[in-house]
Amino acid sequence: MNNTDAANKRYVDNAVGSVRNDLRKTEKKLRGGVAGATAMANIPQVTQPGKLMVGAGIGNYKGQSAVAVGLSKSSDNNRVIFKMSGSATTQGDYNIGAGIGYQW
Repeated sequence: MNNTDAANKRYVDNAVGSVRNDLRKTEKKLRGGVAGATAMANIPQVTQPGKLMVGAGIGNYKGQSAVAVGLSKSSDNNRVIFKMSGSATTQGDYNIGAGIGYQW
């Protein structure tokens, strides 16, 4: 192997190593997002007419964790339910969400 080939190999090896490192970081971020969504999905929801509920949930996905808090409110006739929540992950990211539903 000549000097040019050796330099090219080092360059390619460094570039591949950098891409692998970026993929590992991205994978951890994605796993944190799944943990956040799991935590938000496990917050209890109000069931009684005219009531307000504050709840919390936790989630974990492949080594990443999250905590979530949320609020839900039911109309006096229990036909409309509003819900909002947010989570924080071990990767330092945050998720937020809200929804409203009508039942008959």
